[in-house]
Amino acid sequence: MLARPFMILTCPACSARFIVDPAALGARGRMVRCARCRETWHATPSDEEFAAAVPPAEAFPEPAVHEGPPAEPEPPAAWPSFSGDSMPNFLTDSVQTPRLSSNRKALPAIRKPPRSRTKMAAWLIIAALVVALAVLLAVGRSRIVALWPAVEPIYAAFGLSTPLAGTGLELRSVNSAVTPVDGKPTLIVAGRIANVTSQAQKVPTLVVTLRDTRGNLVKSWSLAPSQATLLPGEGMSFQTSMPSPPADATSAVVTFGSLPK
Repeated sequence: MLARPFMILTCPACSARFIVDPAALGARGRMVRCARCRETWHATPSDEEFAAAVPPAEAFPEPAVHEGPPAEPEPPAAWPSFSGDSMPNFLTDSVQTPRLSSNRKALPAIRKPPRSRTKMAAWLIIAALVVALAVLLAVGRSRIVALWPAVEPIYAAFGLSTPLAGTGLELRSVNSAVTPVDGKPTLIVAGRIANVTSQAQKVPTLVVTLRDTRGNLVKSWSLAPSQATLLPGEGMSFQTSMPSPPADATSAVVTFGSLPK
């Protein structure tokens, strides 16, 4: 059995595609209507499509020979004409363009976030990191300046000058004297630290500096306080000693902070 040829018609209005038998259109074509948008147009098959739709003579079996007078041939049927609402929808029952099918289950589509949202999230993360770094540098500026004194002008340029060590505290009754201890001359430096504010204050390290008559540095050492914090109005005593002090040292000065360079 010969396979029936077909042709594909495309609607000029909505671009829907349909499969139609060329023999149904005839050699001169005919008016057809789109089953989707109801658009009508004149469809004509090409000569090759129409010739392929008409089977060759050898495809039909030889007619049986009957004895007797020949039968009157039937007049050929003319193509019916249609107009208006009586026009058949050749494309209504036609099969749409076949699509390849697959037995595999379709995977859910992964939607990518819009690029604008991705950029906004990146900027928000960068801004949060900058703010966190600024807060860290502002809160820990005292410790940072103590480790790297060269950054103090940078803080001052942004209005974040580091408070001096011992701010809110006062050194009182500081005395120094050389006294024999175990037969050796020993320098003893003593005094008191008072909190003169209405808030608790941390007590920094004390530094004792010995200088000569010209003010040159002779010797210095640090002294850890016996209390880390002083309450408002509270005070504490301190004392330090140095056996066999330098002979050229003429004065002893006590300050808060780090050792002089």
